[in-house]
Amino acid sequence: MKKRLIITAITAVLCGAIFSCSNLEKGAAGPAGEEGASNTASLSFQNGVFPSNAYQGCVDALITTGYPDYNHGSCQYINVGPYDSFTLFRGLIYFDMTPVIPKDVIVVKASLDVFVIGLTGSVDMAAYAAGKYWNGGTVCGASQNGSVTWMSSAHNSALWGSPGGDYGSKKSDTVNINASAKWYSLSLDPELVESWISSPEENFGIIIKAEDEITVLNRAQFYSSDYTTDAAFRPKLTVIYRLP
Repeated sequence: MKKRLIITAITAVLCGAIFSCSNLEKGAAGPAGEEGASNTASLSFQNGVFPSNAYQGCVDALITTGYPDYNHGSCQYINVGPYDSFTLFRGLIYFDMTPVIPKDVIVVKASLDVFVIGLTGSVDMAAYAAGKYWNGGTVCGASQNGSVTWMSSAHNSALWGSPGGDYGSKKSDTVNINASAKWYSLSLDPELVESWISSPEENFGIIIKAEDEITVLNRAQFYSSDYTTDAAFRPKLTVIYRLP
């Protein structure tokens, strides 16, 4: 179910399933190199997979000029980029990380991985911090009150400041999508992810868009958190962090 309602009981179970408070403070073994210090921990979030198969804290949606008042919150894919002069796509993704990661951690590195399944042309795909709360919705290509669309963060309830979603000028990363049937990774600003953890009420996720939204027939498609065939291909957020 694609609602932004994360049940405390579920996330509490996740936290206990991963490590006790004492184990968390010691930190899980991290990778070698910059983030491989003994006091770091690495944790991934992916619906139905990480931190456990009970996790359902990822919410995502496709928004498009083609159907500006329709919600696409339960579609199994997300498109990014301009398909034609009338149809531009963007994606939104949010991950709930509470209470699995303590609020006072220092984020060393964070990345979002998506599995691209379709491509027209090539796309320089970029990630920006979303600037406003949005409701993922539970339909795919239909009108639904209270759900995110191109025009609204909540249809018939709250408009975006600008059509296509509110976001700032600072982008986390850009990755060139030049082939399909493979994973791509977007590095996210560690300070941004750290702010999501310390102040969950300010976590509005990210907006994913093409750098070039004018040149048509440059559109990428990746699996969403609602992909049903294999949960391992859903979007995945990985956070490497340490305690202060």
